[in-house]
Amino acid sequence: MKSLLSFIILTITIVSASQYDFYVEKWKVNDIKIVDGIVITRLTGENTEIGVTNIVYKTQKQLLKEIRDRKSSGEMSRSRWASYDEKYRRQASGGMLYVFLTRNDFDYGNMDYFHVKIVDKKGKEIFKKQYKNQIPRTYRKPEYMWKNEGKMMIGCDIYLPITIEIIDKSQEKEANHRFKISAE
Repeated sequence: MKSLLSFIILTITIVSASQYDFYVEKWKVNDIKIVDGIVITRLTGENTEIGVTNIVYKTQKQLLKEIRDRKSSGEMSRSRWASYDEKYRRQASGGMLYVFLTRNDFDYGNMDYFHVKIVDKKGKEIFKKQYKNQIPRTYRKPEYMWKNEGKMMIGCDIYLPITIEIIDKSQEKEANHRFKISAE
């Protein structure tokens, strides 16, 4: 009897969050994206032609460096930098989560249908929160769709690796999109 070997084909993509369109990316299960030094592996939740759910995660250190660089380049005033610096230090000790949605139905693109759960490497839930009402915008690429981006500051300390679960309660059947986050 011959044994069958199964192969998992992984796609690893290295990108910068500012130069990538997460609203249309067909990110498959087990594919890996390295976004600004953070390794993100999609564990569950398929993207389809009627709905895309993707994420980016930034550490507090990355957020603080980003605004410091913007202040140094003159893109941000000193007072605005000070405001963001204080806010990120106080409210984003665990970093920031960005969720990118594309839906074919206006109602299903509203952020208040989406919940976030973060689990540490031991399987312990360390953070859970629901997004607030945020109305989607039209998006004409690739077809007429609705898009939304939810930003969520994580107010507890995070030690990578973690698993982030985006729970979509917009339909009758709940959909879960799980991602493993680790450092490069």
